[in-house]
Amino acid sequence: MSAIIETLLNYALVIIKTIIFSAVIAIPFVFITLLGKDLFDHLYFKKKNSYLFSMFILVYGLLFIVLLLVYFLPIIFQGIGLPPVNSIIFVILQVFRLIIVNILITGIILVFILVCTAIYDSISKTDIKKKSKAKQLNILNLWFSLIIIILIIFALLIIFPKLIAMLIYLIFM
Repeated sequence: MSAIIETLLNYALVIIKTIIFSAVIAIPFVFITLLGKDLFDHLYFKKKNSYLFSMFILVYGLLFIVLLLVYFLPIIFQGIGLPPVNSIIFVILQVFRLIIVNILITGIILVFILVCTAIYDSISKTDIKKKSKAKQLNILNLWFSLIIIILIIFALLIIFPKLIAMLIYLIFM
């Protein structure tokens, strides 16, 4: 009987640690959201773009900068001695490939952003169409919705463990 209780306590401890880890991981995303809010408001309210298109442009731009840094910084620091013509063609082809990979990864992230937005709205009891420009983000609700999304991502990674390897392969292939 004590072995069963010990096993259940271990499972409970894993769940608690996962929730705490999700809460810590969600903190930088709250700050990224707060930093990108002004640009999103500009795209959504002033330019009158759709919510989905505004979010796609915002995520695509940020992710493209990150992908360029992740891909090209090791190459620059490694100091590959390619001839100038080959290196220019290599860089152009890789940037074009990263543009296409970025569209795919942005689409995947956009699904999670839309689910996070739905969770945030259900927590906040607001409707996207009723939001005005003066409406401030509730940081605590945003943090809770990001924790839920990170837990969903963890569950997906447990079910499909090769997803990270596939994304890394897409970036560095």
